[in-house]
Amino acid sequence: MNKMLMYDKYDETYREVIDVKELKEYIENLIIKVKNEPVEGIITEEYLKGSIINILNKTIEKLEVEDD
Repeated sequence: MNKMLMYDKYDETYREVIDVKELKEYIENLIIKVKNEPVEGIITEEYLKGSIINILNKTIEKLEVEDD
């Protein structure tokens, strides 16, 4: 994702920001990818919660890697 440098007049500092539309598109692509994954066995609520947390963590890690 592309990051932009924006000036915040409130505290007079520059901040790196990402385009919300790009983030939305990235998350939508992840959703499509997950929907297309084959499911085996019984899925529990605990497993689903863990999977969602993992997906969000990987998204954050990818954003942080692109920051470097």
